[in-house]
Amino acid sequence: MPSPEEREFAALLLRKAEGDVEVVRALSDNPSIADDAIGFHAQQAIEKAMKAVPAIHGVQFPRTHDLGFLLELADRDGVRIPDFVVEARWLTPWSAEFRDDDPPVPDDLDRHASLRSAEQALAWARGVLADGD
Repeated sequence: MPSPEEREFAALLLRKAEGDVEVVRALSDNPSIADDAIGFHAQQAIEKAMKAVPAIHGVQFPRTHDLGFLLELADRDGVRIPDFVVEARWLTPWSAEFRDDDPPVPDDLDRHASLRSAEQALAWARGVLADGD
């Protein structure tokens, strides 16, 4: 059973993920908004959803934006991540860890796929938190 603190932290992550999904939803059809801005918020929504579920289980995780690494941690701790969330790791290059000396972020973001991935990850995390698992 999650502690009140674990439940509160997971709910905070979920609210932040919801905000990122709303940004992607509002801006994804606007051609004047750069792909990297859309990709960033989609990646952030997925990351926060992925962190909310282990958090409700009391799993500690380091500060990271790497979706693949978060998947490894979840697997190690026995947290089941559905395939559609696993497949969203393609958005990792749009994370906040991008630095000037990193390879360039791809410039061909599939905006609709990124929105769909973020919405699916959010729905999954909401369901897990609502079930109290």
